[in-house]
Amino acid sequence: MTTPPEEPQGRKRSHLLGGLRNNFIAGLVVIAPIGLTVWLIWTVVGWVDGFVLPFVPDTYHPETLINWLLGRPRFIGPGIDNPDWINVNIRGLGVVFFLLFTVIVGWIAKGLIGRSFLRWGEQLVGRMPARDPDHETRGRRPHFGYLPQNRWQGYRPYDENPEWIDPSGGIVGNTNNEVVDLPFPNHVSFNWGDTQRVIRWRLLMQAREVHTRDSFMDAQLDTVSYTARSLLALVAADLFFTSEPAPEGTPERLRQRALALLSDWNGEMNEHLPEPLIYAAWMRELQDRLIRDELGPLADEFTHLDPIFVERVFRDVNGASAWCDVIQSAPVETCTDIARQALDQALIWIVEHHGRDIESLRWGDAHEAVHEHEVLGQHWAMAWIANIYQSTSGGDNTLMRGLTSGTGDTPFRNVHAAGYRGVYDFADPDSSVFIISTGQSGHLLSRYYDNLGGLWRRGEYIPMSLDPALARGGAVGITVLRPE
Repeated sequence: MTTPPEEPQGRKRSHLLGGLRNNFIAGLVVIAPIGLTVWLIWTVVGWVDGFVLPFVPDTYHPETLINWLLGRPRFIGPGIDNPDWINVNIRGLGVVFFLLFTVIVGWIAKGLIGRSFLRWGEQLVGRMPARDPDHETRGRRPHFGYLPQNRWQGYRPYDENPEWIDPSGGIVGNTNNEVVDLPFPNHVSFNWGDTQRVIRWRLLMQAREVHTRDSFMDAQLDTVSYTARSLLALVAADLFFTSEPAPEGTPERLRQRALALLSDWNGEMNEHLPEPLIYAAWMRELQDRLIRDELGPLADEFTHLDPIFVERVFRDVNGASAWCDVIQSAPVETCTDIARQALDQALIWIVEHHGRDIESLRWGDAHEAVHEHEVLGQHWAMAWIANIYQSTSGGDNTLMRGLTSGTGDTPFRNVHAAGYRGVYDFADPDSSVFIISTGQSGHLLSRYYDNLGGLWRRGEYIPMSLDPALARGGAVGITVLRPE
C-alpha cells in the first residue's frame, strides 16, 4: 500500500489564511451595505428630527408627557431644574410628526382642490346667459343685436341655478321635466318635456328601499302610462258600465266593447295590446273637440295631448269645464257628452284604418318606429330595404319614451325614442349594459346592419366591458382605419 506524501506546513497555513480572507471579504460584502443603510437611515432620521421637532410644541414631546403623567414638573423653582426630570430622546419621533403632518395636509389639499375642480366644472357646464327682461323675443330666437335689450347681460350667478340638497328619498332624477317654475328671464328654458313621466319615475324609485342595476333597467323599460291611468278615471267616469247592452253591429255596441277593454286595462302601453291604441285615438279626438270650436284652424297646431289641460277641464278647475260646451251649437254640451262623442269618432277612425275587430288590435302596428337611411331612406324602391321598421311599445308619456308624430295618416308612428339605452354600474363598471336601436354597422349589406334592433325592441341589453382584452376576445374582427 502506497502512502500519499504529506503536504508541507507552509502551504497549510497559506490555505488557512486564504479561507479566512475569503470569509472576511464575504462578510464585509454582506455587512457593509447593511451598515451603510442603517447609518444613512439613522443620520437622515436624526436630521429630520433636528429640523422638525423644534416646530413641535414642548407639550407634545414624549418627555413632557411622561413627566406630566408621573407628576414631575420641569422646574422646582425659578430657573432651577427638577433633578427627577426624566429626559427622553426617541429617535424618529420627528419623522412620525412629519409623516402625520404631510398626510393631513395632503388630505385637506385633496379635498379642497378636488371640490374646487368639481365646482369649476359644474360652473362651466351650468353657465346660463342673463337675459334682459325687455328682450323682444324673450330669448326664443335671435333678434336685432344692435338693440341693447336683445344682448346678453353677462351670465347668471352660478349660485342662483336650481339645486337640490339632500332630496327626500336620497335619489335625484329627471325625465326632461320642468325643474323651475319661474317667469322669464329666470325660467331656464321655455321648452320642457312632459310633466307626467317624472311622476311614474318617482313611484318606481319609492317602491323599493334598495335599487340595483336590474331595477334601473326595469325603470328605463317601463311602459305604464301614468297619464292614461289618471285621465281615464276622469274622462270615462260616467261612461264605464252605465248603459244597457246594445245590439251587435251598432256604434253603441262598439263603444261598449272599447270601454270594457279600457276598464280592465292597467295603462301599460304594450305593443301587443289593443287598449293603448283605443286610448290614444280617444284622447287625441277628445282634445281636438275641446279646443276646435274656440281656436278654429289654430287647433291643428296642438298635435299632442296636453294631459294637464284635459285634467283641468274634467275637474272644472276655475270653470275650465266651459271648454266642453260647443259654442256654435244651441244645446249646452257636458264633458260626458264630449267624451262619448270623441270616443265614437275615435272608433270610426280605428275601424277605417285598422279594422273593426278591436279586440285584435295591436298598438305596435300603429306605433311603428322607422329608422330611415340618410341617403336611400326616401327612395321609392330602396326605402323598404334600407329603412328599419320596428313595432314598439311605450308612448308619449311613458318612461320608455315613444313619442308619436301626431300628424298625417300615421299620427301614432313612433318618431322620437331612445336610440341608445345604457345603465351604468359605478360600483362594477364591467357589469354596465347598453343597446342601440339599429346595428353595429352602417353598411346596408352587412349582417350587422340591424343585428341589435330586435334586442332593442324587446328591451334587452348587451354588456359593456371596459376591459380591452375581454372586448378583443369577443370581437369577430378588427377594423383598421388608415387616414391618407
